[in-house]
Amino acid sequence: MKFFFYNSNINIIQNEAMWKVKDISTIRKVLKVSDLKKKGLSIKLSNDKYVKEINYKWKGINRPTNILSFPNEEKTCNIRKNTVYLGDIVLAYETLKKRN
Repeated sequence: MKFFFYNSNINIIQNEAMWKVKDISTIRKVLKVSDLKKKGLSIKLSNDKYVKEINYKWKGINRPTNILSFPNEEKTCNIRKNTVYLGDIVLAYETLKKRN
């Protein structure tokens, strides 16, 4: 598992070795144009097996999907950092590649 920090509020976690440097670079470019300076976010780069497991656990669907998102329902603000944590995003490498 590798950790990449876009900034102090946004983490990219590479949980699957198939993800390449160019993929992570593309994610960073998307984050840059999204203007999330005062927002917190966690992005997990994973695989179909992991996404299938959590898709079943949280949504009752026993198959992988390209993207799962888990929004932060509380929308609380971290006073010290003056940020709002948006939630978590999980990406499945194989399913995303099939759609290209």
